[in-house]
Amino acid sequence: MATDLEHLCGVMPGLIADDDLDVMCDLIDSHPDIETRWINAARVAVGRAGGRDWWWTVNLARHALGTWIYINGLLLHHQVNSKQLALADWLDACYALYWQNGDDESRLKLDFKLNMRPKGVATPMSKQQTRQMMAEFAAN
Repeated sequence: MATDLEHLCGVMPGLIADDDLDVMCDLIDSHPDIETRWINAARVAVGRAGGRDWWWTVNLARHALGTWIYINGLLLHHQVNSKQLALADWLDACYALYWQNGDDESRLKLDFKLNMRPKGVATPMSKQQTRQMMAEFAAN
């Protein structure tokens, strides 16, 4: 995941079994939007592995990697080895350390930063917003 946090292209190769590589190569030619499909599949995988929305997982991973020496040192000091944890648990440990070692302002900034969706990612509408939009469309 850390190799390309923008497109998450490092996620998919690890999820494709060797027996399926030929099928995946055939898909490249058969679907003009295959890159978008792979990015979306990688986002789903990252979200599930992280136990949260994919962008939150990516944002925290980016933040932790940017302060790797600090965060990894603290985690190791607490006997938390990143190579032995599931991604969701590692993220929880990182978040807890950032939260514990920050003041109210830095916690708010962290939460704001983690919840920011990347450019171009739509905010899902509520059921009420969807109904209202459909009613407005029907009225026109």
